[in-house]
Amino acid sequence: MAYTLTHTDGTFLGNISDGQADGIDNTAPGNPTYPLTNLVLFGRNYSSYGLPMNDNFVTLLENSASNTPPLHPLKGQLWWDKGNVALNVYSGTSWNSASGGTPSSTPLSNPRAGQLWWDTTNQLLKVWNGTVWTVTGSDSGNANVSNQTATITVLDNLSNPHIVTTIAVNGSVTTVLSKDSVFLTSDSQITGFGTIGPGINILPSSAYWGTLGSGANSLKSATTIVNVSSATAPTAGQVLTATSDIAANWQTPSGGSPFATDIIVNNPAGGGITVGTGAGNDVYSVAVGNQTLSSDTLGTYNTAIGAWALQINTTGSQNIALGSGALLTNSTGNYNIGIGFNAGSSITTENYNVILGGASGTSIVGLNNHIIIADGQGNERIQVDNTGIITMQGLVGLKSYLKGSLPSATVVGQVIYVSDATGAHVTGSMCFSNATGTGNWIDVTTGNIVA
Repeated sequence: MAYTLTHTDGTFLGNISDGQADGIDNTAPGNPTYPLTNLVLFGRNYSSYGLPMNDNFVTLLENSASNTPPLHPLKGQLWWDKGNVALNVYSGTSWNSASGGTPSSTPLSNPRAGQLWWDTTNQLLKVWNGTVWTVTGSDSGNANVSNQTATITVLDNLSNPHIVTTIAVNGSVTTVLSKDSVFLTSDSQITGFGTIGPGINILPSSAYWGTLGSGANSLKSATTIVNVSSATAPTAGQVLTATSDIAANWQTPSGGSPFATDIIVNNPAGGGITVGTGAGNDVYSVAVGNQTLSSDTLGTYNTAIGAWALQINTTGSQNIALGSGALLTNSTGNYNIGIGFNAGSSITTENYNVILGGASGTSIVGLNNHIIIADGQGNERIQVDNTGIITMQGLVGLKSYLKGSLPSATVVGQVIYVSDATGAHVTGSMCFSNATGTGNWIDVTTGNIVA
């Protein structure tokens, strides 16, 4: 009569016929598998059972120790994995670690809540929470758990998955770390982060505090991606300066290499203060002020200080403009000097002129090699033309001396006024010196010597 074997819970395991041994020569009908287990089980009156029975005891004592799992295991059976030095238990469908996480490159099948899995691909210990595998430790797997980090998967606007790490404070995500290229997202797990880029992403409503590192691409805008030039790695002391509303370069504010472009300081709607070399980017020019040298193309060695100074200049060179609007309309003129508000603002192509004084220089339009001295209201008081002739506006006063007490006539061409002790006019009132060194004072009317 065959033996009928059952599991511990009473469910049917299999039959063993008389004189037969399951695992060796089982022919009993109705068995679900053959053999029933990885042991040899004996039917009634089976002979030569001594050695197989002893082997069974050894197998049980060492928990089927082998580099490979035993065949035909039963649910709850133990196996000592010699290769990984680990004890495993059979769940009915898979072998799971009995002492820690089960190592695998893919998620375990049919996990139970609380079961551990060592993810060999990502080198992470994960636990099954009943729904998904979550990373153990400080990483909760839930982005909005207070005061914890979490490694989660978020979807971009094209439904592509991205693994990111979040930092939450008081239940709200403030920082997202990612290694993927820039992507747009509206994932509810990271509300407020519309754009995620590689590196550290800070909530747009938050701010960065502390010392910023020196990575070549270390600054990104939370709403607009700023492309940072990384052709040359930054060096100590350099600053990140915008070259447009979406691009920036690392540049040196003092010493070392010059800025690639001018700096604009305090940039309101009407334009800020430009500090640099002007639009022509001539390394020998200086531009300080709103719109200074802003039209320059090929001009060199120009100096423009003040709003709109040399604003229209294109190819003119070696000009000096000091004051708002100084040499404003000069375009191709060279070697001009304008000092004062709107000084020389009317000249365009003239050369070698000097204009001192505000709103002056209109009288030399079209002329070269002139000098003008004006007051602050643009009234030209002195003009020297290109032949050296001096024109003075108003009366000219001469230094007065008493007759009999005249100074030495040491410079030819000097002119003085001579009077008596009371200051009254005398013969030879206007005199000039006729030599340099030891000369005489000569009456301009009579030509006589006056002493």
